[in-house]
Amino acid sequence: MIASRIAEHIGLEEGPRQVLVYSALLHDIGAASSWSEKKKLQSFKVVGDVYHHAEAGYERLKIPGNLV
Repeated sequence: MIASRIAEHIGLEEGPRQVLVYSALLHDIGAASSWSEKKKLQSFKVVGDVYHHAEAGYERLKIPGNLV
């Protein structure tokens, strides 16, 4: 919902807005990419780079040639 409101506020057209919203919904998919990431997120303790899962999710979901 937050991503949708931000997209609306900055004036994104419908297509890019949908990509942003779906990306926001799926960014945690990287947490399933490794056991250590999953354990890090489940512990709720900030140790090291807790945002690595978002980058891992991006790498798994990106479409070659897509600007998002």
